[in-house]
Amino acid sequence: MCGKGQKCCDGTVNAHQDTPGTPSAAEPSDALPQQSTEAAPNPQPSQPDASEPDAPEPGATPHTLPVPDAEAASRLARERNVWLCTVRPDGTSHVAPVWFVHLRDRWWIGSDERAVKVRNIRRTPRISLALEDGDHPLVAEGTARVLATPFPPEIVAAFRQKYDWDVTEPRPRAGARVLLEVRTLRWLLAGTAQ
Repeated sequence: MCGKGQKCCDGTVNAHQDTPGTPSAAEPSDALPQQSTEAAPNPQPSQPDASEPDAPEPGATPHTLPVPDAEAASRLARERNVWLCTVRPDGTSHVAPVWFVHLRDRWWIGSDERAVKVRNIRRTPRISLALEDGDHPLVAEGTARVLATPFPPEIVAAFRQKYDWDVTEPRPRAGARVLLEVRTLRWLLAGTAQ
């Protein structure tokens, strides 16, 4: 997700958190194995692949890769937190734990329009997501877009069912609520850490 020569999600953690409740503590780690479940490269390198975050065609909707397997789908349904990594204007990483739902082969994350992550995504939509369990890593790379209200009713209902939380409810002095829609372009580290 990050530029060449940079570590993606290099451990920079911002204290701002978009999950209601008690923040969780975690230590960043770059010691994970580099397994990949990504598809084989496009056999025609002369034409840009619209599914890659670096080469989308204007107005094109990138293809979303489905969840790797049933166990991954089960974890996405039950796990409460995911680490979201976005890119600041200076190229450094911003990492924040967030609540999410995974529906329609997409990640959905509620946020405030003034949040750092939202500003970053509006400038650079490439992101990474990682579930909290480092012994059984599940990491995704993709592109995000910011949606204003009204949110899809199915997504609002999913947040209410999973967290007993109204994702549309604004917080004082935080700006309007927005929804981040993330399309997975590549699954990484789906398996067991080595």
